Amino acid sequence: MHDKNAQSKIWPIGESKRQHVSSMVYDLAVPVKIETLRQGSPHKLVLTKDDELYAISLKRHQKISGALAQLCLDFNIKEDAI
Repeated sequence: MHDKNAQSKIWPIGESKRQHVSSMVYDLAVPVKIETLRQGSPHKLVLTKDDELYAISLKRHQKISGALAQLCLDFNIKEDAI
């Protein structure tokens, strides 16, 4: 789910693949809600972004921005030059 504006991804995939993807998401502790939509064939795996995902992304962005600003200060580089 690379699209920052998309809230969810719906995959019409078979049971074994749904289980595999769900297992991978759990194992990696990805903060998304996992549901199976049992309509049609094949059933659909629905992954929905959690608010925690946005908080993690924001914290990471702030950390990287702060590190970049510090590097610019340390090496006397104008931030707009980067």
